[in-house]
Amino acid sequence: MTKINEQEFEKWKQENQANLIVWAEQFKAAVSAGENALRSVILINGGAAVALLAFVSNVWDKSITNQSMNFNVLLISMAIFTIGTLFGGLAMSWHYLEHNASIASERRKWGKCCDWFVGISYVFFVIASLIAIFAFWMQCTGKTTC
Repeated sequence: MTKINEQEFEKWKQENQANLIVWAEQFKAAVSAGENALRSVILINGGAAVALLAFVSNVWDKSITNQSMNFNVLLISMAIFTIGTLFGGLAMSWHYLEHNASIASERRKWGKCCDWFVGISYVFFVIASLIAIFAFWMQCTGKTTC
């Protein structure tokens, strides 16, 4: 075993302290980015569902006598946005469970579930958006049915 003098030991402690500070800041940034991703997935799905609900209710009031608008497709789209919001909420719950897990293997399990729920939520957003675009396309081209 080699001996180091006091000066080398102090230098080693300062370097490791600096590395620890950098690592801690990177960890905080990663956690913050993950939380922002969770908030955004809930925001885009929930916001889309609310906006579509407002649109449908506005058009519904004006189109009671004229049934040219295909509401079923828009309502399916709104339901998928809502399911996407649910998966975003589940991802938030799994994120909480991940941080409160005491065993590293449990943390990985909850973290993977959280990642899957976020991915599923984004997939639902894309699918619902495409269905809504399809409904608007049908309306703009004059088609009332598929």
